[in-house]
This record gives sequence, C-alpha cells and structure tokens, in this order.
Amino acid sequence: MPCCPGRVTVLALPESRHSFPSGHSAFAMLIMTMFWPLLKIRDRFLLAVMALWVGLSRINVGAHFFPDVLAGYVCGIAGGLLATKAVMNWLR
Repeated sequence: MPCCPGRVTVLALPESRHSFPSGHSAFAMLIMTMFWPLLKIRDRFLLAVMALWVGLSRINVGAHFFPDVLAGYVCGIAGGLLATKAVMNWLR
C-alpha cells in the first residue's frame, strides 16, 4: 500500500520510459534563446516566464523530473546559440 494515498493523481500512462531530457523544455529554451536579442525588456520577461512555465508544467503533470527539465534547458540554450551562430555566418 502506498504511503500517501490520494496525494498523486496519474493523468495518463507513460508513452515511453525515456524522458531525459525534456523535449518540451528544450524547445521552449531554444525559442527563448533565438528571440532574446530581438525583443524588448517586457517581451523578454514574458518569454522567460513562458520557458519557466513549460518546465514547471512538465514536472507538475509528472512527465519529467527536475533534472530532465534542466537538461532540456541546457540543450535548448546550446542549440539556440549554435543555430544563431550558423545563421550569422551564413548571412555574411
């Protein structure tokens, strides 16, 4: 018998056992990294809230743990920086 019945509600069965890193968090951070230099302060704040919200929502629904989301953020930042560099080199 579980230690705390009623504390956790399963929303859906897992589609896969492979959840590292979080693709949703990686994509949110990729979008943030790509658009960050182009936006004003208010829009940057909204973009940061969106990326944070995506990561927290993945943890909240039980799809990922914190390290999954953190690794997704790191992958998103790395991908965004690499893509920005590639586009800037291509435009030259």
